[in-house]
Amino acid sequence: MEIYLVMFASCFFCCYLSSHIKKKILSLLFAILSILIPAIIAGYRDLSIGTDISVYGEYMHYVASHSGIGNFFSIFGYQDILYSILTIIVGGVFEDIHVFLFILQLLNCAIIYKACKNHADKVPVCVSYLLFLMSLYFRQLNLLRQGLSLSLSILAISYLLRDNKKFFFILSILAVLSHFSAIILLLIYLIYKNYKRNNKNKYFFPILYFLLISILLLFFPFLRFITSIGFLPGKYTYEYFLQCLNVGFGIDSLGTVFKLFWCLVIIMISYRDRLKKKIANYGFLFHMVFIDFILWNYNIFILYIDRLSFYFGYTYVLFLLPQLVVTFGKAFRNRVFFYLFLIALFMLYWYLRFVIQNAGNVYPYIAI
Repeated sequence: MEIYLVMFASCFFCCYLSSHIKKKILSLLFAILSILIPAIIAGYRDLSIGTDISVYGEYMHYVASHSGIGNFFSIFGYQDILYSILTIIVGGVFEDIHVFLFILQLLNCAIIYKACKNHADKVPVCVSYLLFLMSLYFRQLNLLRQGLSLSLSILAISYLLRDNKKFFFILSILAVLSHFSAIILLLIYLIYKNYKRNNKNKYFFPILYFLLISILLLFFPFLRFITSIGFLPGKYTYEYFLQCLNVGFGIDSLGTVFKLFWCLVIIMISYRDRLKKKIANYGFLFHMVFIDFILWNYNIFILYIDRLSFYFGYTYVLFLLPQLVVTFGKAFRNRVFFYLFLIALFMLYWYLRFVIQNAGNVYPYIAI
């Protein structure tokens, strides 16, 4: 665990110095270090860190290193072609898969760093980049193809928030070519385009999302109840629906509580017009929080659908939550307190999620 903690501290320090040093060469040097350090840790790790390495990552790299391009595509096809091209290029030069893992994470960190820089006028880069390291970074150690797609998607959304539709669509196409799940960016674009035209009644969306979340969380308990009292025929039991859905997973309690907490925070802010006006693109980000929560928990109905929530969740983690500093006033002391509280909260979540629960098989860190 110590190596991860050192990574957090060193990257935060480098990002902070990069943002505050006036000499461009030194500023660039610290920015490069903040990108390079987590990439080295990702590349140097043992192949037991992250499940997708053993599922497809190692085999794809081996084929790319020891076979021709035609044979590579005959085995893996043309799905997620951007990731495949990266594998072919790196594998054709370096047979060691650790070099590939290093280059892949170097791309991810550089892309996310650029996305944070695009939003630096709203959120300090050292804060948003640290939140990335405590959340998405560990997903990327596990999800190789979608990890790259998520980086490109977050960069695309950072341009969308600046009304740069050209770069948004270019990066969205690249994200889809890395992992098809990024097609959800089309929905995100439609939400962004139309959220200002939606119902101005401040009670409408809080009530709507409250009902949707209630239905989601209470579906199986309610199903058990109405079948037990004979309201439905006996064949429509809980087990019958579970078999039809073909999913045996329950709700992820830790993730649900964490995300539900932010839903409640956003609802509270939704009734404070003064605060809403201070948070950039509040209406758009309001939807991102709740759609993330709903997709995350729909995993109990449809396997792996929670991965679509990543495109919503990591966006508001980097671009929304730090903006809540406006609720603490303009005093420097209050802002520092808020950022420290937010970082401590995410540190706790990181510890419970990736250390205690070992999500994605990323702990303990093992170097080769």
